[in-house]
Amino acid sequence: MIDSFLLEYDINGSGAVAGFEDDEILSFLNKAQLKVVEDVFLKFGPEQIYKANKVVNVSLLQDITEPAFWSVGLETDFMYMVNVDVLLERDTIKIMNEGWIRARRVKPENVNKFIDNDLNRLILINPVFFVRDGMIYMIKDSYTTIKDESANCKVSYVNVPVDIGLTSPTEDCKLSEKWHEDIVTLAVRMAMIVVNDARLRQAAQPPKQQA
Repeated sequence: MIDSFLLEYDINGSGAVAGFEDDEILSFLNKAQLKVVEDVFLKFGPEQIYKANKVVNVSLLQDITEPAFWSVGLETDFMYMVNVDVLLERDTIKIMNEGWIRARRVKPENVNKFIDNDLNRLILINPVFFVRDGMIYMIKDSYTTIKDESANCKVSYVNVPVDIGLTSPTEDCKLSEKWHEDIVTLAVRMAMIVVNDARLRQAAQPPKQQA
């Protein structure tokens, strides 16, 4: 990818490679990689980014400060949510499925619509969840129990891509190869903007007066 960067920059940068070191090129490549992940997710969906989305088993616990919620922290490399499944038991209404059930995401501002109150006891076939401040918050109805197990929730998400580096294979690009060319092209564009900005700043400086 470094070689491709240098070649493309040489073709599009008026023949001037601008003397970039490998670590500078890697910085542009990693910034471009992050932007490509974002664009691909928003345009084409998570399955087009990596060969497989990251899935972790976590334990939802009843929130101490907000008893209506069950919560767990997001992974440190979390970028975009894909799916959340939760392990459930039904207490009285057995017509609803038990076991692993897909939860439905809602906006934080709509949470009150899904909480039981004195006037309304909800039935949620699928529990709902929202994401806020690095946490997942799950809401279930009063007929449902979240199983008290160490892994009662599966979270599938798009993770922040691992930085591209010089050590193979652990620092190889983790994105599908079909996006590698896009990463290089975007990295070259970013580099050209930086170089051109530097040239513009230099050209804008007043000439030094002769002694």
